[in-house]
Amino acid sequence: MINKFARLEEDEMNTDYQNKNKMISLLKIASCYLVVANHFGTGAGLEILNKVNACAMGVPIFAFLSFYLTSSHFYDHDVKWLGKRLKRLYLPVACWSVIYFVIYNLFRYLLKMELISFKELGYSVITGVSEKLNTPMWFNITMILLTAFLFSVIVGTQNVNKRYFLFVLLIIFIVCQYNGFNTYFFSSAPLEIRGTLGRFNEMAVFGILGLMYGRNYREFSNGIKAANIALWIAILGVSFFIPMPEGFGYQGIRLMAQSVVICVLFISIPNIEKQSLIWKIIIFVSEYTMGVYFIHIGIGWALTKVLEKLGISTENGLFAMVVFLISLLMVILIDRCLPKKLNLSFLVK
Repeated sequence: MINKFARLEEDEMNTDYQNKNKMISLLKIASCYLVVANHFGTGAGLEILNKVNACAMGVPIFAFLSFYLTSSHFYDHDVKWLGKRLKRLYLPVACWSVIYFVIYNLFRYLLKMELISFKELGYSVITGVSEKLNTPMWFNITMILLTAFLFSVIVGTQNVNKRYFLFVLLIIFIVCQYNGFNTYFFSSAPLEIRGTLGRFNEMAVFGILGLMYGRNYREFSNGIKAANIALWIAILGVSFFIPMPEGFGYQGIRLMAQSVVICVLFISIPNIEKQSLIWKIIIFVSEYTMGVYFIHIGIGWALTKVLEKLGISTENGLFAMVVFLISLLMVILIDRCLPKKLNLSFLVK
């Protein structure tokens, strides 16, 4: 049965539901900025965010929303959607890997630096990770693996209570972070494996929670929603007394609780029906968050090189915002310049 509150079209990052839900649009922008700040957010102005590890919340929020917004397709066993979804996740990885390879080597050639090898390009295309190209693309590869895995789990447990089964699976993944199981297998693995498969366990936690909340959370009463938020705040408080396990950047109950508290708060707020210029801008910008995610590493790298030549420090909180805004302007410009007939919007949306 189709959940009328969660039913989406092919891509949760650019649908009518997402465009109408202004709070989710705002959350996507905020999480995108946190991702940029996590890579380029040092110096004055970001001490508070760094102190509470807020910058690390960007990717978990994206993972949660990805499965929250597409949950109905899982529960409906929509195989046709699955194929399109996996293709939609992989195409940007392959295309941006080639784009980065060409542009980086052009700059390296002009600066008389050693060129990036085709081996590195192969790593990026296959795993989404290359130390010399665009390492954050691991997220899409991990989402591909996680989407296929969770879809198989949902389809394969037709006669089992999905909520309870997913909860048990969630506990197993959390335990694997704390008993060292995850790091045992991947801590000594090459970066290309560690960056993708090593984080599968960590992203699975957020993906499962997204599926659980996407089931019918919006139908809950305000009282139940308030109690749910209070529960997560309590878990967050307790998490400060629990040691942080070793991992690959997104492990531990504290980060889980931080991220989920924010997500649940935003999805609990009733959608704002009123249309205004500011909300139209927020909805418009939110359509390009994945494009910013793909391009911000290259923009940040280029800006850093230029500012270093000019003797200008990048060790300040404004630099992350500058990288975010320039990346946003670039993807909007790219989107406007791309021939519509080629259907290449997946590069920036």
